[in-house]
Amino acid sequence: MPAGYHLELVLAEPHIGEPILAVFDGNGRMYVAEMRTYMQDADSTGEFEPSSRVSMHEDTTGDGQYDRHTIFADNLLLPRIVLPLDDRVIIGETNTLDLYAYRDTDGDGISDEKHLWFEGGPHGGNLEHQPSGLIWAQDNWLYTTYNEYRLRFTNGTVEKEEIPPNGGQWGLTQDDNGKVWFVDAGGERGPIFFQQHIPYGQFYIDGEEGDE
Repeated sequence: MPAGYHLELVLAEPHIGEPILAVFDGNGRMYVAEMRTYMQDADSTGEFEPSSRVSMHEDTTGDGQYDRHTIFADNLLLPRIVLPLDDRVIIGETNTLDLYAYRDTDGDGISDEKHLWFEGGPHGGNLEHQPSGLIWAQDNWLYTTYNEYRLRFTNGTVEKEEIPPNGGQWGLTQDDNGKVWFVDAGGERGPIFFQQHIPYGQFYIDGEEGDE
């Protein structure tokens, strides 16, 4: 680590198991998507059983340590999208483009309300080649990997706009300037198609990654 920096353990077993992403809401609560059935053996036995989850972790004392751990949403099929939104959390699972809004109405840290937030329809095929991300970029659009569209949440409704393919597989983030960055995890090449804003699609220049 660079001088002046250090690492601290935030969460570990048994509070989480097989985490694949973590996001935070406006109150500092951490939501962790746990793919608990992904490749448990070489034959991927039970992989599509709906027994994965999204857990929630909260610091209730203000000491910077998570001391409250709950299963916010349970019995999910390999969740891959989590986005805190007002008092709801948007969750997307494997094999569907539908997005659901979950809400905890009684404050026990467990969602007890679920509504369809965006109807995208079914999505099959290789479970590694399905959308992830759903980050809220500075241009007020919501982006995912793979999907040839972006979403906007305006006045309580979800708007959809078609855009060219983005080429992303798993990694998705944005920088301080609001530029969205995608990663093609299959190629182990790091960020891709970064020469232009993603709504204009994939654009690759020979040698842009320094390997040619």
